[in-house]
Amino acid sequence: MGDFADLPLGSPDPQILRWAEQNDRILISRDKSTMSTHIAAHLALGHHSPGVLLLVKHARIADVIEFLTLVAYASDPAEWKDRIQFIP
Repeated sequence: MGDFADLPLGSPDPQILRWAEQNDRILISRDKSTMSTHIAAHLALGHHSPGVLLLVKHARIADVIEFLTLVAYASDPAEWKDRIQFIP
């Protein structure tokens, strides 16, 4: 949402991916149309990602909350490294 001074609202995907890598933050996005391409290019350049979680268009909020709760409390961060996962 652009809450951090070094990641302003409207930042391009490559900048967001670099920020997430530098700050060890899993990225949650609804932008399936471009983010998949940008994460592939990011990884191809030898960069890494703590993980990218992409919301599907008609995801139910209850399902998203359940999934994110499992990610936060029942998984290891290493499971998401350099991985793209669609949230049902």
